[in-house]
Amino acid sequence: MWRATVDLLLALAAVNEERGGLALTVGLVPRQTGRALLATSPSLRVVSAPMQEVDRHRASAWVDPGALGEAERSCWPAAPEALEAEVWLALNDRFTAPLLPRCPHVVVVHDLLFHHLPAGLDPPFFDWWEQGMRPTVRRASAVVVGNRATAADVEQAYGAPADRIHVLPTAWDAAHRFAGTMSQRVAIEPPFVLCVANASPHKGVLQLLEARAHMPDGSPRLVVCGHDTQWLGEPPAGFDHPHWQRVRACRQELGLELGRDIVFLGTVRDGELVDLLRRTAVVVNAATWDSGSFSLIEGAYFGRPLASTDSPGARELAERFDLEVVFASPGDPERLAAAIGTALERPPAELRELRRRRARLAHPELGVHRRAERMHELLSGLAGRT
Repeated sequence: MWRATVDLLLALAAVNEERGGLALTVGLVPRQTGRALLATSPSLRVVSAPMQEVDRHRASAWVDPGALGEAERSCWPAAPEALEAEVWLALNDRFTAPLLPRCPHVVVVHDLLFHHLPAGLDPPFFDWWEQGMRPTVRRASAVVVGNRATAADVEQAYGAPADRIHVLPTAWDAAHRFAGTMSQRVAIEPPFVLCVANASPHKGVLQLLEARAHMPDGSPRLVVCGHDTQWLGEPPAGFDHPHWQRVRACRQELGLELGRDIVFLGTVRDGELVDLLRRTAVVVNAATWDSGSFSLIEGAYFGRPLASTDSPGARELAERFDLEVVFASPGDPERLAAAIGTALERPPAELRELRRRRARLAHPELGVHRRAERMHELLSGLAGRT
């Protein structure tokens, strides 16, 4: 998601260089890593702006007290540039208190996981939602989502007015993502099935393990890579998340062996991801709920067969990017195993078909630049620059 955010910001800066009208400043929390790419845009100012809560008395020095409603505390990106801004763009919806109503604001909502899988989140999250997220999104000048399913969720869960919800469809430039990336060999021999995810419960690794147990003897091993996924195989020193423990216990109960049946790689470099995508037999998305995995798009870019759990967001992603996906119902490991088995019977795309798929994925309407153009129009309108 950070890479997608960076790509959107760089594209937004490029559009602003073409069209003008905005002075773009990005406020990042001090602990944010991976800032180097943002420095490649000369027109994008990056400042340190940790989110800070202020009481009603201090907030009243910056805004009309009547605009605060009944909120006793407000949060804001603590930087002078934030107080000078004409519009705030929040690239997520996580707020511990209502956003200070200093100026019009836009909130990007990627998905409403908590709305569909509340059991997977800690109780403090729901305090944030009730006290900060819900009022901030409800009074936003605009809410940006990536698909129709999330738009419906925002309207239902947040109570946001439908006329303020803007669908700026999910964008991903696979060719740009891997441009100039040299393949780096990973010491795993084919055949294998690849899942690119992270170690969060909703990514469906438990279901994936059970699906592997339903597959015939001699089936390809599963390879899981992504943030913290190495701890699904071996316990870390120090903090050990209960979900990671459940995954390890489930693997042992199912009789699946590390290395033979499943491999947990953790985070991989871009070159290693290219190698895995080129050699995998199938790319699988096992998430219990999401807005559709970028790994499905990247799998299609490399001509690999695709399998996925079914959700409205994943369906919309497949439709938008013309992906040929074998779907399985979430929560049904046996059907997921069957979907992977069906995908395994499909051969990788031959050169002519691969070129057709890549040409389709390169269509400007699917790219980040087009999404940035629409975001620029929205922000310019709110700033009164149109």
